[in-house]
Amino acid sequence: MKIFFLITFVFTLFTFGESKVPPENTLPLWQQSESLIIQLGARDKNAVMDSYEAVFKVISPVNKVQFEKKITVLKDEWGFVYFPESFTADAKPGEYSWKCFVKNVEIAGGTFNYKSLNELTIPAKK
Repeated sequence: MKIFFLITFVFTLFTFGESKVPPENTLPLWQQSESLIIQLGARDKNAVMDSYEAVFKVISPVNKVQFEKKITVLKDEWGFVYFPESFTADAKPGEYSWKCFVKNVEIAGGTFNYKSLNELTIPAKK
């Protein structure tokens, strides 16, 4: 039995051993990420409801197409959706309006200006 544990330990050491430490004069290799999203959210600040279904509706400026996303929110946590990722939306640049409903009652809303992902400026590599 002791041999089994010893073999298991040695195998684990070789399989999942320590990370390789880079040489002292190795320069960092940087990566970057950019994303253009709009975060929409609503919250029951006083936690009156244990949980609720929030329905976010976003209206397109182009042809007034409505996109919808339902989420379940617990207590006083924020319920967030992200435009366009949370919606099945082919997002075009423009000013969108949005509303959030709980039990068919509008609880939040507003407008936002969305720019195309093609308008992101990515820094030139040095």
